[in-house]
Amino acid sequence: MPQQWRRAISPNRPSRRVPGRRRSDKSREAILKATNELLEELGFARLSIEGIAARAGVGKATIYRWWTSKGTLAIEAFLEAVTSKIEFPRTASAVADIKTQIPMVARIYRGKVGRIVRELIALSQSDPETRRLYVQGYLEPRRSAAKEVLQRGIDQGELRAGIDLDVVVDALYGPIFHRLLTDHAPVSGAFASTLVAMVLDSVAAARPHSPARSAVARTPSRGRARAQTSSKGAAPTTRLGRPAPR
Repeated sequence: MPQQWRRAISPNRPSRRVPGRRRSDKSREAILKATNELLEELGFARLSIEGIAARAGVGKATIYRWWTSKGTLAIEAFLEAVTSKIEFPRTASAVADIKTQIPMVARIYRGKVGRIVRELIALSQSDPETRRLYVQGYLEPRRSAAKEVLQRGIDQGELRAGIDLDVVVDALYGPIFHRLLTDHAPVSGAFASTLVAMVLDSVAAARPHSPARSAVARTPSRGRARAQTSSKGAAPTTRLGRPAPR
């Protein structure tokens, strides 16, 4: 997990060693792994500190010493498990990277991760600390990453300059969260591909017109020009093909 995200999760974590309070990496990894496993198996509502402690092989006091609540632990475990799975690829094309990442997010949200996201969003409505951690630790970093890719697309001439990056991010991800939360329709791969194509087409940079092609479009073909010339000099005829009286 990036260092700034861990600071968002544990802003009061001491920077210097405090005797008896330093997390061992082994214990931390065991606790986070156990929490994520139980989140996937049971969901947040049935998740308990007792169950996490038993699965991780640590005491409850150890967990409470490092995390203030079940919600804060669940958020960190969720970030640790999911973040690397939805990162943007980096290729020569920012547009191609977005078209790869959006369906990837949709695929992950169709499974157990989507259920956990729904539960954490629901919890954050009544728990200010969980909301802060979700927004600072997950939502804001993901939005920043998306805006960086969009800006790269602008710099490379793939997307129009001057577009509102926040609005484009909302347009790309908002419909996915809408389907995830309301469950009125599946977050399918076809839906994700159609969504990203529509949004990116609407902000794509205008392609320069080719002068040669424009000239060809304005100039009639030789065959059509000959037909027009011959038709000007041809005598009018009747419907039977006979010359019409002048």
